[in-house]
Amino acid sequence: MKKIANLFVICIALVGFLMLVSCGETPAKCEHETGSWAANATEHWKTCSKCNKQVEKGAHAFGEYEEITKPAVGVEGLEARKCADCGYVDRKTIPALVVTTGVAEGDFAVYAKVPADWETVNCYYFGEDKNPLENTVSWPGQEMTLVNAEENVWGYVVPAGTGYVIFNNGSAQTIDLLFATELNYYVLQEGSDGKYTADYQLYTPAADQPELNKYPSEIAPEETYPLYVQLPETWTAPNAYWWGGKGSDAWPGNVLINVEGNVWTIDLSKSATGLIFNNDGVQTGNIESLGGLHAGNAFIVNEDLTFVPANYNEGVFEPVNLEVEVPTDCYIKGSMNNWSPVAEYQFNYDAATDSATFTVEIEQDAQFKVTVGPEWSIEFNSGNTNFPADAFADDGGNIKCIAAGKYVFTITDVTKGIRALTISLPAEYALYVQLPEAWTAPNAHWWGGKVDTQWPGNPLTNVEGNVWTIELPRDVTGLIFNCDGAQTVNIVDLNGLHAGNAFVVNEDLTFAAANYKEGVFEAIEVKVEVPTDCYVKGGMNNWSAVAEYQFSYDEATDSATITVEIEQDAQFKVTVGPEWSIEFNSGNTNFPADAFADDGGNIKCIAAGKYVFTITDVTKDTRALTIAVAE
Repeated sequence: MKKIANLFVICIALVGFLMLVSCGETPAKCEHETGSWAANATEHWKTCSKCNKQVEKGAHAFGEYEEITKPAVGVEGLEARKCADCGYVDRKTIPALVVTTGVAEGDFAVYAKVPADWETVNCYYFGEDKNPLENTVSWPGQEMTLVNAEENVWGYVVPAGTGYVIFNNGSAQTIDLLFATELNYYVLQEGSDGKYTADYQLYTPAADQPELNKYPSEIAPEETYPLYVQLPETWTAPNAYWWGGKGSDAWPGNVLINVEGNVWTIDLSKSATGLIFNNDGVQTGNIESLGGLHAGNAFIVNEDLTFVPANYNEGVFEPVNLEVEVPTDCYIKGSMNNWSPVAEYQFNYDAATDSATFTVEIEQDAQFKVTVGPEWSIEFNSGNTNFPADAFADDGGNIKCIAAGKYVFTITDVTKGIRALTISLPAEYALYVQLPEAWTAPNAHWWGGKVDTQWPGNPLTNVEGNVWTIELPRDVTGLIFNCDGAQTVNIVDLNGLHAGNAFVVNEDLTFAAANYKEGVFEAIEVKVEVPTDCYVKGGMNNWSAVAEYQFSYDEATDSATITVEIEQDAQFKVTVGPEWSIEFNSGNTNFPADAFADDGGNIKCIAAGKYVFTITDVTKDTRALTIAVAE
């Protein structure tokens, strides 16, 4: 019991001591030590490293959102704002742009970012049906206002009803661009057809932007006159499509009104510069000033679609005698010369034949038109053109070169409405060849064209070192290079003849087709179609491809065979593809000497019988013909 009492006394004393201490002194306040800011989306703070308490806590002091990445069509943009106190960045996406096309409901400012070399920019606008509006200005439209010289941005105000716009500089232009009802910025991009396309974006004009040029409030109506035309009897629903001035309705144009029988009429704009009559897919060529447009008040269109200008009065058509100035100014105008009349691309006009010709190198992907006088007169789809299909293609009306080379341009009937353009390959071209160093006096022997050479052929002209050249007729079907008894085998189309403008002949006399330019030979791949059309052609079948004399081709072995009866004195050759490829003296033949003989290059049978013909390496330049007696 005594021990318990002592313990109690000790506890009372200890409590008293602690009370005395606490009453005499206050604990020290924490002097916070903090590091960098921490934050969430709404507030920021710092944490004391000594007491772990959050201090300096408060709401963010955000500024305005600033655009970081512009939105684009189908791609979201990004904008951000920053807290002025802690530096926390609040980011949010800007919805992707959506292109909504339609018709302008009122005045609408459009902007276009154009190539830097466009010194002036025009805006041409028309309705959603592609027909001109009442206040559509004639092509090329009205000049736009330069609003940002550094970025090449131009602006213009189009009127209500606009459904399409075209931006142009008088020659280069965009395609027909659908009008965007919410996006006002058209960033031009190079298109694949020679005309520009555009990316749709949003443009925010500067506060000090100059006033934009806009559509005219009123346009004086175009002067017109009644044009009469006598059309083929089968034309029952004809139209007239014209350009220049405000232009007609979209193709096929405006409907003609029947006067009587095959006589029709329409009110034609006096400012029209070109006209086409058409009916159910049949049409005339372009009728322009050289063809008598505006020379009278009528035209007579014949069954063959030729036409003559005329005057029509009281049911009678009287042809007009055109007085035409000889158009010596015929040009190729295109991307190679900034669409300008340059002497380097001017035709030579021959008044005696009323034709113009010009030979010129055309680069790959070059686009152009051919002009006669001041007009764009001949385009790809003019309907009076003849081009190599593998060399030229339509590119939005422009002619596009898809195979670089030298070409001959010929315009016939230059001063008539029926003029036509033909583009052809030259009769000859410069062929280059890299030969073995030891060949010091080489020749080229060829055959199959209008003029063959006599062995050993024509001498080559040295360019430099072991590079030689010669003018080769384009119609030849076979070629041999030779020098002092050494020679290549026959070079024909299967080996790349005419595939490029050159060959490389190796020391072992193998060779490869190539293109030669500025001292460099570049090998080309010769694409060979499997020649399933191997024939014996001769007196027995009138030298024709007859099924009875066609070889059977085996692709696995690249060989062709036929077994056939050959009569005494029959003469023949063996062909692979369209060429006379294997004759008696081809150098790659093996015949029974007592059965076959040479007859001026033809193979002559001197012992009638059944024989097996075998061609090996059909698709290679080492192909050979063997004739053996059938067992």
